[in-house]
Amino acid sequence: MMRFLLGIVLLVGVVYGEEQPKEKAVDNDKEKLQGKWVLTSGIVDGKDRTKEWGKQRFTVVIQGDKMTFGPEKDKRTATFHIDPSRKPKTFDLFVSLGIYELKRDELKICLGGPKRPTEFTSKAGSDKVLYVFKRAKKREK
Repeated sequence: MMRFLLGIVLLVGVVYGEEQPKEKAVDNDKEKLQGKWVLTSGIVDGKDRTKEWGKQRFTVVIQGDKMTFGPEKDKRTATFHIDPSRKPKTFDLFVSLGIYELKRDELKICLGGPKRPTEFTSKAGSDKVLYVFKRAKKREK
């Protein structure tokens, strides 16, 4: 009986111990994502929408686990979820499953609807959207 209880205690410790680093990684990446991001390119189903969205001042503002995004006149807010432990890192928004990559002040997000993309591309017929943002400078906030 004592071995059984010890086994359960060890199992709980292992499960809890594995979950803590993942939560810490999520918190760490969420902290890095906070702030305002300005679109530098946008491709939808293989079509470059950068000029059109650039004229509309397409931005993303991340505060906590909320993301406000879109052109200046049509902003939307949603809760997002990330998992930086997966390769590539995953990004879920609404019913769209995606991946993300953060390198210094550049953020890439690729969304693919109900099927998660595996690479940062948006080819014709793929039903994927690829966004690339740069972090807004202090004066742009």
